[in-house]
Amino acid sequence: MDPWSRLFTPELLIPVCAILMPLGVVVVGLNFAWKYQERKHKTIVDLLEKGLPVPRELLRSPQRNGSALMRALTLLGVGVGTCGFLGAMFRWEHGLWAAGLIPLSIGVAQLIAIRLEPPRPPEPPEPSAIDLQ
Repeated sequence: MDPWSRLFTPELLIPVCAILMPLGVVVVGLNFAWKYQERKHKTIVDLLEKGLPVPRELLRSPQRNGSALMRALTLLGVGVGTCGFLGAMFRWEHGLWAAGLIPLSIGVAQLIAIRLEPPRPPEPPEPSAIDLQ
């Protein structure tokens, strides 16, 4: 058996792919974010070179869509579902169901933070563009 055929056995390929796949997803995501920022900065520079005003939307950091309550409730659901799935799949005695407590706890913490956070005053409307000349 040659050395290359040992490298392509399922016993070795499955763990290697399991380790490299999350790394690849992170690299692809960071690449997309970097390209987006690069295009955004190029647009701002082009507007300034032409002497045009830069819209405030280009200068703001991106805001999350959706409410904090919805994100917290989603994490609670994911946590309960994960606990139930892992408990039913691998028996409750093994304790693997406890992995679902992680998203469940994060969701509970977010709900507590929402409850304790003081209400924000409404933001005044801003002009749609600024002039950086």
